[in-house]
Amino acid sequence: MTVQNGNLPALVVDVETALLQSDLRLETFWAALGRDIGATLRALTAPGRMQAMRRIAGPDPDLLPLRADAVESIEAAQAQGRQVILATDDRGMGLALARRLGLGADAVAGPGDVTDGAEPIPMPRDPRPCRFAVLLTELRPLQWIKNALLLFPLLAAHAVSLETVLPVLVAVAAFAAGASSLYILNDLMDLAADRSHPEKRHRPLAAGSLPIGTAMWTGSALLLVSLGLAGSVSAEVAGFLAIYLLLSLTYSLWLKHVKWIDLIALAVMFLLRVLTGGAAAEVGVLPTLLLFVAAVFFALASVKRLTGLSRLPTRSHLPGRGYGQKDRTTIAVVAGLSIALAVATFLAYASSAAALTLYGRPALFALVALPIGLWLVRMVWLSLQGREDFDTLRFVTRDRAGLAIIAVGLALTLLAIPV
Repeated sequence: MTVQNGNLPALVVDVETALLQSDLRLETFWAALGRDIGATLRALTAPGRMQAMRRIAGPDPDLLPLRADAVESIEAAQAQGRQVILATDDRGMGLALARRLGLGADAVAGPGDVTDGAEPIPMPRDPRPCRFAVLLTELRPLQWIKNALLLFPLLAAHAVSLETVLPVLVAVAAFAAGASSLYILNDLMDLAADRSHPEKRHRPLAAGSLPIGTAMWTGSALLLVSLGLAGSVSAEVAGFLAIYLLLSLTYSLWLKHVKWIDLIALAVMFLLRVLTGGAAAEVGVLPTLLLFVAAVFFALASVKRLTGLSRLPTRSHLPGRGYGQKDRTTIAVVAGLSIALAVATFLAYASSAAALTLYGRPALFALVALPIGLWLVRMVWLSLQGREDFDTLRFVTRDRAGLAIIAVGLALTLLAIPV
């Protein structure tokens, strides 16, 4: 084909290696897996597996991350009046990218179809920052704070000693590694939804700053490390972790799309942390405390959904979730009921025989219910106003007023303990 405009050779851009800042084959695999797991696994063993997976689902061309240098070269060539050719064996993807870049249908050709007078685009520099720093961001170390909940049983029982703390810390590390492996899996399954999200589109996998292959290997390694650490504590801890990982995987693949069930699943995952901490420290957890934890984290899961709905740019459904704007009031009411249950169960525990033996000032300890209720109500109120971060934990760690309320609750708890 003729690829010259006067004295200016056409600029040929290989879509897979020079334009896309991602691996199109792996993008297709994860898009198909997110649509239909069984069909995707069957497609992997079928002849022409890439075509088979593309028939199931494929990445959205309008959302795929592009290399900035390649786009700049294309725009410069267009300004010079040069012809731009996108070389790819996936004509459908090529046409979609051509439309996205303002090129015509004649700008797409097969890799071997462009020969005469063509000038391949220089391989763009890799704009991705240090891989380790990007990988660490993907692992979300801030979220590891959630696993401090494993310490709750031994703290609640006032059973802090070297013999109880060490196995719990190992279990905390196991949960951190396991959770990070699932964060990677969740982001791989949610590439399209994350790229449509105002904040999640900046996540390393969605933005293309972390190679999908690197993320897959890292996630697999973290999963093995997680199970190994848990098994080193006890079979019971390993069992709880396995249940947590299975539930998290089910959540990523299915439950997060099911209205109300997703909130229950999130609360149960926090309960599993408490049960694991009790098993690691060999400390029992009272039913009232388990119900208290479930109520608190159901309310916080509701806050997460309320924030998402309140910060939607249009009055539409929450991407990748089962909620719409009509659900905001119902979620807020359910969150309010959860707060009431949390306060009631805390007061029930504060007046129990177990608490009376641990706290010399039971009336002072019962007052802790006030900051608990106030903090949770404040979280729900701010989420309804859209003033919270999409990441609830990140908001909590930066919210000075909320941290002050938490500090008051902790101070009252410490003052209630007999000296």
